[in-house]
Parts: sequence; structure tokens; C-alpha cells
Amino acid sequence: MVLFLLAGMGEPVPAAEESPLVPGPTPLIDFRIKDQLGKLHTSGYFRNSVVVLISGDRKGSAFISEWSPVLADSLASEIKNYRVKFLPHAHLEGAPFFMKGTIRNKFSDHPDDWVLMDWGGDFRKAYDLAEDQCSIVVFDARGVRRIQVAVQDFDARVFHQTLTGIRGLVE
Repeated sequence: MVLFLLAGMGEPVPAAEESPLVPGPTPLIDFRIKDQLGKLHTSGYFRNSVVVLISGDRKGSAFISEWSPVLADSLASEIKNYRVKFLPHAHLEGAPFFMKGTIRNKFSDHPDDWVLMDWGGDFRKAYDLAEDQCSIVVFDARGVRRIQVAVQDFDARVFHQTLTGIRGLVE
């Protein structure tokens, strides 16, 4: 199942045979969340850039590796110039407190591979992130949500629609 939307950019672009969910222009939430290495990340760092939030819950995280590297490679020059910033996110709400250490250890220990550990589900609540899927949510440079897609296996058509939408926000 794929759910795709472009909010505030003209007509929504449906994926598959579904009607898209078109939310209002929701802002990037203010956050102060640590990654798996204990480093604090805040929303302030992401101001004035297009932000690509890539999120997954336990099952959805399996699809992130199909989408994130391809998007990052395709946006390499925009990332290098700080016009686009990736915001990797793990939806961990509901995980038992005694499992936090074990869960953290399942993530990379390389500083460049940080992921927000969202134990409270702040992002899921704010953006209605899909369960068992990779959610890609894109915010314009003013911090307003403009694109949201929930995906599983890589789909070239949805990828190109998403990439075109992101590039349109950068220009």
C-alpha cells in the first residue's frame, strides 16, 4: 500500500488506485530528542532548509534502507549545500522501558548514522505516520509539511514523484 500527497503544491498526486490524504500545512514540531548515541538533536538545526523526515516503526524500518539511500544520492548536491537536511527517525512509542538499551544497540554506532529515538511518539502523533511502512515527510524551508508518502517496497514512480516534489521545494 502506498499513500502519497503533495500539500499546498497544486493537485495531490495519487499513488496506486487510492485517493490521497491531503493534510493541512502542518509545521515541523519543536523537538529535543536524543539519538541512539545519546546526542541531543533539536528542531532549530533544521530551520531554513527543506527537511526530509524518514521514519519507521519496527516493521516499517525494514523499508527505510530501500528509500533513504536513493533519495540521499539523488539529492546529494542539495544536501552538500545545506538546502536539504535528512531527519532520520525511529518511532519507538510503546517499546518497554527495560528494552531501550537493547533497541538502541540494534542501531549503528557510527556518528553519521544517527537516528532520533522517539520513545514518546511525538512525530507519529503530529503527522499520523503509517504503521508497518516507511514514512517520508517533507517540510519546506519555512518548516511547513508539503509532502507525505507511506511506502514499503521501492516504487520508481512514487520515488520520482517524491523527488520532483522535493526539488520543487528547493528551487
